[in-house]
Amino acid sequence: MGIYDREYYRDTSGGWWNTITYRGTVTLIATFIVCFFAAVATRDPSGAEGPFIDAMRFDPRAILGGQVWRVLTSFLVVSSYSLTGLILTGFGLYFFGSEVETVYGTRRFVTFFLTAGLLAGGVKLLLHAFGVGPEMTTLGPAAPLFATLVLFACHFPHTHIRIFFVLPIPAWILVTVALGLYLFALASTGPNQSLAEPLTGAGFAFVYHRTAGRLLGFADGLFARRRRSAPRLNIYDEPDTPYRPTPSSVREREREREPDAVSAGVPASRSGVDEHLEAKLDAVLEKVAKHGKGSLTADENDILLRASEAFKKRRG
Repeated sequence: MGIYDREYYRDTSGGWWNTITYRGTVTLIATFIVCFFAAVATRDPSGAEGPFIDAMRFDPRAILGGQVWRVLTSFLVVSSYSLTGLILTGFGLYFFGSEVETVYGTRRFVTFFLTAGLLAGGVKLLLHAFGVGPEMTTLGPAAPLFATLVLFACHFPHTHIRIFFVLPIPAWILVTVALGLYLFALASTGPNQSLAEPLTGAGFAFVYHRTAGRLLGFADGLFARRRRSAPRLNIYDEPDTPYRPTPSSVREREREREPDAVSAGVPASRSGVDEHLEAKLDAVLEKVAKHGKGSLTADENDILLRASEAFKKRRG
């Protein structure tokens, strides 16, 4: 396992924005917050929905009439004026979305989230066009949020989620029960737009997981920034300048040919690295991959910290 796979590695080559953890998740949550307060600020004094909500809501007739932005904006507003809905949405997105973003990266996660919402909008338009189910207008991120939960469960099926912050239940059981309830409602009431959102999100997440994220691989090149072939580590402070050979670099090249303390078999007390630390670190990272970082104990978090310090000493 290379250093770029380690938990304590961070790419700082892109500036301060790259140092923010879970940039895509934070951006989506901020979008929900801005839209919520915009809805509250434009609310009609009589209690009716204001112009902001009216313009953002998914309305099939309005969309087919040319207001195509509603397909995107309809799932960027949590609900009309529910602060509780905003808090639960933000908490769920941070808990599940941050782990999914860790697996796929910021660009792929945001693309996945938006695509899930757009696909659900397309399905609802098809239901409206063929006259399937009752005609209704919808609002809220049900499709992309449930898609994120399903994708999270695909990667971390045994991670325990506390229902109402009390009852722990594995992620795969939670998703299975939720899908069962949606399918039961579908069998009872027939197809409708409200059920199309979570079921479309679940199906898209499953296919996305089966293709290992390659389903939207074409989007990787969109808005791509120029990156260095080997990003530097955050333990250095030297400026980002290209290497220029000089006569003094001959000595450095000679040193590179010499084996380091670890490869030469020098005892751990001399090299500054615990000989068992590597094995412990691999076990901890394997647990993170299976159950998420929230499953780590205090001792396992200490192993990550010790590994970071040991690496800094070796590189120093």
